[in-house]
Amino acid sequence: QIAVQQFKYLLREAELYVLNNSEPLEIQSAVECYNEIRLKRYLPIRNDRDLFDMVNKALLKLKNTIENEGLYRPLSDMASRSHISEDLIQKTLKVTLENELLKLGIRNSDIEREVNLYDNKRTDILVKYGFIGPIMLELKLLGNQEIQNSSQRIKYKEKLKQYIGGTHALYSYYLIFKVEDKPSDDKGFDAIEVEYKDIDNLCTLLFDCVRYNIKKKSESDSIENPLP
Repeated sequence: QIAVQQFKYLLREAELYVLNNSEPLEIQSAVECYNEIRLKRYLPIRNDRDLFDMVNKALLKLKNTIENEGLYRPLSDMASRSHISEDLIQKTLKVTLENELLKLGIRNSDIEREVNLYDNKRTDILVKYGFIGPIMLELKLLGNQEIQNSSQRIKYKEKLKQYIGGTHALYSYYLIFKVEDKPSDDKGFDAIEVEYKDIDNLCTLLFDCVRYNIKKKSESDSIENPLP
């Protein structure tokens, strides 16, 4: 009982110290703080388009983190390249995408991996928000033959349409990750943008995981060899 009373006394002392040493918060600042919290808790996501815009912001932020901050730099090193797989990228993408959505204020998002469809096919990632969605995300490495080979590219286009139909997604993404410095592979992405453009509401995004390494290497070379 004595210990409890002492603890209450210490709490009261701490409360008085904070009150006496803190500047009073103006009513306008309090209102602004409340509105910011309220907006994050109750996001204006009313339909699939709103959810798509939110996911798009997160993906563009992720693209910047990969290409300008070197998110996958250890994976794109020559020694680690054998460990890069679509499954590994998929797992890390789920976590990083979820973090980006949390930063934007989504608290009740539902991000699922490897979702089984009615025909036993599996889609990579689905993003929902309550009863809104899903937004479908399919990902692949740029060097995959379903991107580089023209006939396989056509076959995969039909498979992608089946994924979209099976998930009933109004908006979808085809996310392509470049993990090797092969300029010739870039033509595969160019072909995807042309050949897949007739798929309604499909966005194709290229994530260049080696760009950061190349930039850093050129910077270090210029430092070590300032003169030609």
